[in-house]
Amino acid sequence: MSENSFTYLEGEIKVFKTSRKNIQVKIEGLNEDIARVFLVNEVGGPIIDIPDNVKFRNVMTNKNLPLTSVNDRNSYLVTWIYTYELLEGEDVIFRLELQREQKKVFGLALYLKKLHIELIITSSPVVNREWYMHMSNSYQRSWHGQR
Repeated sequence: MSENSFTYLEGEIKVFKTSRKNIQVKIEGLNEDIARVFLVNEVGGPIIDIPDNVKFRNVMTNKNLPLTSVNDRNSYLVTWIYTYELLEGEDVIFRLELQREQKKVFGLALYLKKLHIELIITSSPVVNREWYMHMSNSYQRSWHGQR
C-alpha cells in the first residue's frame, strides 16, 4: 500500500504533507465510511486558528466543508465517496482522492450471497439446483454490468 493512501480503518491515523511547509493534513478514521481531517503544523501540533483563506472543498459539489468539533478539535468530516481539496487562497495545496477498493467489497458480498443461496438450497427441499444456477449467474452478471 502506498504511503499516500488511507484505508478508513477505525482508529487509523496518517499525516500527509501539503505543498506548504507549515501545513500538514492529519486524517483519522472514525469508521469504515467516515474520517476526520484536521490541520497540523510541521512538527505535528494542531493548527488551532485556521486562516480565513484556507478552505477544505468537496470537489464534486464545489462547496467548502464547515469546520466541525470532533473530540474537541476543529475538523473536516469526509467520506470515501468524494474527492476533496485543501486550498490556500486559490491555490490547491493538497488533494485527497477518495475511492473504495470495490473489488474486495463486492467479492465478499458475492461470496456471502452465494453462501446464503447455498444455505437455502440445502435447507429447503422446494428450491432446486437449476434455480440456484440461474440466480447465481444473474447475480454475477448484475455486478459486472451485463444483462
